[in-house]
Amino acid sequence: MRHIRGFDGIRAISVLLVIASHVGIIAFFKEDAFGRQFFSVFNADFGVRTFFVLSGLLITTLLMRERRETGKVHIGYFFMRRVLRILPVYFLAIGLMLVLAYAGIAQYKPTAFLYGTLFAFNYVPISQNLNYMSHLWSLAVEEQFYIFWPLVFSLTFTRKPLILAFCLMIIAACYYFMRYGYAADIVATYYTNRWTIPAIYPIMLGCVAAIIHDAARPFIKTIIALLVSCSLISLPLFLG
Repeated sequence: MRHIRGFDGIRAISVLLVIASHVGIIAFFKEDAFGRQFFSVFNADFGVRTFFVLSGLLITTLLMRERRETGKVHIGYFFMRRVLRILPVYFLAIGLMLVLAYAGIAQYKPTAFLYGTLFAFNYVPISQNLNYMSHLWSLAVEEQFYIFWPLVFSLTFTRKPLILAFCLMIIAACYYFMRYGYAADIVATYYTNRWTIPAIYPIMLGCVAAIIHDAARPFIKTIIALLVSCSLISLPLFLG
């Protein structure tokens, strides 16, 4: 089966966490001690990053499957599938936003639409951001990953330790910037600290998970693996 069972359920939970945060449900339950602890871990941020992990895991799994079945990765076909899946609806949304802006219903900033059209909204200058377009940052990160990762994968997958080391290096670099801060001028000008670095490392974690899963498939199918996974997900609730 090409469809990975369970992903839809995880996506649904992640979406609910994002919606609950934006409509204030999470804030309401934070009055309770357990609710405060629970939603300090499982919140909109958790939901969004879960989507990124799933993206890295899914794309890497598909690339490994193609490599195993055909002996190589057809990068052109990969790009075409992504184009047909994303671009029609994406540019329809951009077009509707542009119509609303020209009709005077929504604010218009040419730079914001340019960055949106080029799938670079995660790098839009703060002064040029439009709130009703700000959700495009996550799609921008995804598209950049779709362009970058198949090329790296096709060059390094024959040496799994190398590709794992590459992923871990990127994760470590992201942690460094998140732990020790960003250059003041970057934070003052761009949303890199919110819209780029925090998205890169969960995608790379998903890539690592896919590679580990491929190497440990017999163990992954056991009940022990399920219990270990549930324990790791729940662990932050008990760390204070």
